[in-house]
Amino acid sequence: MRPFAAAALALWSLVAGATLAGAQTLPKPDGKVGDYAGVLTPAARADLESLLRTLEQDTKAEVYVATTESLGGASVEEYGNRVFNEWRIGKAALDNGVLVLVAPTERKVRIEVGYGLEGVIPDVLAGSIIRDDFTPLFQDRAYEAGILKGVRHVADIVRAKQVLTPEQLAALKPSSYRSRVFDWFMFGTFALMWLAGVGMAGTMFGQALHLRSGPNLVFGAFGVGVFAGLPVYFLTRTALAIVPIALAGAVWGYRRQPLRGAAARRGSSSSSSSSDWDWSVSSGSSGSSSSDYGSSSDSGGSSDSGGGSSGGGGASGSW
Repeated sequence: MRPFAAAALALWSLVAGATLAGAQTLPKPDGKVGDYAGVLTPAARADLESLLRTLEQDTKAEVYVATTESLGGASVEEYGNRVFNEWRIGKAALDNGVLVLVAPTERKVRIEVGYGLEGVIPDVLAGSIIRDDFTPLFQDRAYEAGILKGVRHVADIVRAKQVLTPEQLAALKPSSYRSRVFDWFMFGTFALMWLAGVGMAGTMFGQALHLRSGPNLVFGAFGVGVFAGLPVYFLTRTALAIVPIALAGAVWGYRRQPLRGAAARRGSSSSSSSSDWDWSVSSGSSGSSSSDYGSSSDSGGSSDSGGGSSGGGGASGSW
């Protein structure tokens, strides 16, 4: 196990090192705005600089804006946290900093909030600002307009210093959180049903290999192609879950006891060798065929199917 563990550690270090190397550090701007993606005009940048400097003079809170050409393979949360800490945003004794990070290439936005402002800009409010102010305009590639609108909203909230009541926080949730929970529930139910179909198709395919039954092999292969092939074709990463389930179903189907009807048909075919494949749907007299078909259908219906982680807070979004 030691060589395996050493190899796994080396691979993890290589991947982590490549990610950190790709996530280059943004140089700290001279003012409050670092437009490294080049989405702001000089007039818009000057407007933001004036707004955020006045905000700091009035409230001592430090709000910075950063745009980047690329996240370098890091998540927007990791990148935002790194910039927040390396730029040392906020007063040390107050932790009253906010970073608005926009990555147009990856279509990601992040509001990173210091501990001292968590009560003023809780995660649910930061998410609401992203959904209502930033992303609608970003979807139309109006990055400057979206940044101006969103940052002004952040500045207004910081200036007001109003801590939201539980009722006000709850009012921000219905349009997003409840619908999101319902969407995830429906998606999870559909995904489980689909994975069950993958397991059943794999089981039929394995049984067909064991019994050397041609028709069942065709149906099993077709089922595997539909239930496993389609999601892998459109989203390759689904193979990490679908392929093991299909293989497990095939192994289970191959190792389990043969279906009685199919086994009886093979036993009655004394003239055929053990290596022959049976491509007939039924065999023998009509009465035997009907009985065997019913037995095979019942057993197939009862086959089992296998199924199966800065500042202080903030929110992220994409468009």
